[in-house]
Amino acid sequence: MKGDKLKELINRNYESIVARGLIQPHTANGEFLRKIREEYEELWQAVIHGLPGDAKEEASDIILVCMNMLHHMGADVEKELIKNIEKNERRAKC
Repeated sequence: MKGDKLKELINRNYESIVARGLIQPHTANGEFLRKIREEYEELWQAVIHGLPGDAKEEASDIILVCMNMLHHMGADVEKELIKNIEKNERRAKC
């Protein structure tokens, strides 16, 4: 069930950005990286200025852009997340 919810969120987010015209079939990885940089700068400013609500929103924006990039690349976002979590768990046991 939880995986279905995550997949639904990933797809809803991706489709909403496509519908806005911000992602198209030819969108290159560099465009996603520029957006990540923009959101990072906004997060930086929110943290520097002590705006926790804004910082949460900007951190969430970064996550969503990264998920969109993975989805656009044809990756199974949930699978990639699980793979990295498991890698971190293995490293924690060392």
